[in-house]
Amino acid sequence: KYENEQHPRRCTRSMFQHVHTKSGEVSERKWLIYSPTTGSVYCFACKLFSRDQKNRFGNAVFQDWKHADRALSMHENSHAMVSLTTRMDTEGCIDKCLVTQYRAEKQYFLAERGLAFRGENEIFGSPFLAQHINKHGNMGRGHASYLSSTICEEFIALWGEKVFEHIVKELKEAKYFSVSVDSTPDISKLGQLTCVVRYVLPNGPVERFLTFLDFETHSGQDIAKSLLQFFEKIGVNIADCWGQSYDNASNLSGKSQGMQAWIRERSKNAVYIPCCVHSLNLVGQCAVDCCFTAISFFSFVQKLWFFAASTKRWKVLLERLAEANEKLPVVKNLSEACWSAHADAVTALRKGYDRIKAALDHLCDKRIEAYLVIMDKLSSALVQRLDAYKEVCSRFGFLLKLTSMSVGEIHDAAKKLLQYYSTDFEDCVIEELVHFSEFARKSSGDGPEIQMYRLLVQNGLQDTFPNIHIILRMYLCLMISNCSGEHSFSKMALIKNRLQSTMHQERLSMLTLMSIE
Repeated sequence: KYENEQHPRRCTRSMFQHVHTKSGEVSERKWLIYSPTTGSVYCFACKLFSRDQKNRFGNAVFQDWKHADRALSMHENSHAMVSLTTRMDTEGCIDKCLVTQYRAEKQYFLAERGLAFRGENEIFGSPFLAQHINKHGNMGRGHASYLSSTICEEFIALWGEKVFEHIVKELKEAKYFSVSVDSTPDISKLGQLTCVVRYVLPNGPVERFLTFLDFETHSGQDIAKSLLQFFEKIGVNIADCWGQSYDNASNLSGKSQGMQAWIRERSKNAVYIPCCVHSLNLVGQCAVDCCFTAISFFSFVQKLWFFAASTKRWKVLLERLAEANEKLPVVKNLSEACWSAHADAVTALRKGYDRIKAALDHLCDKRIEAYLVIMDKLSSALVQRLDAYKEVCSRFGFLLKLTSMSVGEIHDAAKKLLQYYSTDFEDCVIEELVHFSEFARKSSGDGPEIQMYRLLVQNGLQDTFPNIHIILRMYLCLMISNCSGEHSFSKMALIKNRLQSTMHQERLSMLTLMSIE
């Protein structure tokens, strides 16, 4: 239905594809249709809804192949085309409600009746299994029986590889991703480095465990080297990494020699976001160890817990606490993993041990020596971690209030975003933001970024707003914690236990991957 593509004055297949000038992504121009009868191209939405008789892709006949690329680019960014396409995609056909109801009823029917391929009799000594073994076992070379001593390991390898390939395929199609790694020793005292990626699918962002990596030392350079070699092996471009999140260990989060610095050398846009779960814990832990006075005080608090190691002394303590008019807490143990344990221990000491009031007054006199030092350390640690979150907010924070912003504010926010990502967005991104803001305001009003992304995908507007689609994918793929890495360690502890301590690395990774998925 197309003319010779080598002739520049005729309709070619390339006209039906839009190539993003910055990222190189190719998307189909689904709105463009070709009429063999007239030998012209039309905009499907404009042909149906446009009342403008001068619309070149609607009511008029377009055959200007020499200037087709410029005309198509201008038309797909025009306000009329965007509004008509949005109207067609959101309102749908007249049987839209019936189709939605049919799909829901079909899923409900299958789920209610449990229509899945399940066996009915799989117990030991089953006549069916005995018959199966007699029929298919020991049939000689060239006949698959799946009864060999290694078949279980083969199935684990095949299934695990299939799941892994599916995740890698999703990752490559999503393009933009962020990464998180963490390490811990397993039951056999071997260091395990977990690798977790976060990317955006059409139904929203997901976090996926990939594998456990080998690493030589705990230095940031060696860990980054292991990660980069792994990505190169599976064919994932590290330049598409837009975020990284680790705990606050210096070998990972260090600005000069940490892993984040080595990753940013290969991907300058891989912004580092401290794990939000670890940050507050480490800020408090850092504050209680910031000066000698604080260390001495909490050492004294810890000694009170050793007092509780004797049942006789513990009984005496409980009797004295029971004499009070109110129920008082017992002394608490300090924890290195939870900073709030220090606060609980001090609270219990203050409420239950009135005789140390004089000592507390004495400590208050040395406020400059201890209290202000602790507060300064708390403040500086919070500011240090807050700077990373502010960097992300300065780039993408406008998305949360996009529908309430004026055109001028949108222009300013878009120009600021282009300063960071000048090679990733087209020049029409500002106009797209203005059009999308108007569409989102009419559709749902203010909402979080994930709601905007779902609105875009569910209505099939990725081709209408390609740059908005990229912006939302970039933002939603940012990883803010390494909880998924901790989850993989929990699975590893269940799989590689004391009875399976000699398990090899590939089997451990495959079993963990299948268990998580």
